[in-house]
Amino acid sequence: EEVSRSFSFLLQVTPTNIEQSWRAFKRDHYKVEPEFVYRPFPVEPTLLKRALFNIPIEKVEDASLDHIFQEKQRQIELKIAMAERRRARAFLHGSLSLYGGVSPELRQQAEELLDFLPHYCPEVETGHLTAEEFARMAQDEIAHYQKQYDGFQPRVIVRDDLESAVLCDRGNLLIGARASVAKVRAAPLIHHEIGTHLVTYYNGKAQKLKQLSLGLADFLELQEGLAVLSEFLSGPLSRKRTQMLALRVVAV
Repeated sequence: EEVSRSFSFLLQVTPTNIEQSWRAFKRDHYKVEPEFVYRPFPVEPTLLKRALFNIPIEKVEDASLDHIFQEKQRQIELKIAMAERRRARAFLHGSLSLYGGVSPELRQQAEELLDFLPHYCPEVETGHLTAEEFARMAQDEIAHYQKQYDGFQPRVIVRDDLESAVLCDRGNLLIGARASVAKVRAAPLIHHEIGTHLVTYYNGKAQKLKQLSLGLADFLELQEGLAVLSEFLSGPLSRKRTQMLALRVVAV
């Protein structure tokens, strides 16, 4: 747990110049690869790996717990290695090892959605929320959960170095200072980030096995599936959002 919390994998692999890179990529007619800028790694990776493998997992007598810890150790090692290789092709191989690839069935579903969605009725534009307005909405939702459990204590942080991104990191909600959230997307996004990611984080933190707050190895597919289901149940999913999810599958 201590090793995992000593760095933020999401922030380490998220460029700090996304908007600038997109404008340059578009200006060059999508023919010149963008040059991304990343945050410096906060801890020497070699020291992190040493601390990770100094954990005496072999002393765990329960076979099930031993397997859980071994798999989580492997996952954290892969994340450290990927963060080291952010500009190298080896990053792709690390990603495939960590998350797997796209199955033919999922690819087919994504392409069928993209074929269908352009014929769907157009959405009504309802305006946008600024980063500060969305942060206030998030605080209200957090207060709702705190009435049920006072150990639910995430912070909402508006950050200049995230541009327009919105993400959860180590129990907090981070909002890019340039974020502009469509009003129709605000409630589903709240349920995705707070109602799923933060609620499961603090639920796991309340358990005796503290690793549950970090998620077991290979938990992300289920976690993101629940998060998108939360969007659908509170939404429904907008056409634009559904297209984006399908396009991500095809891109990967």
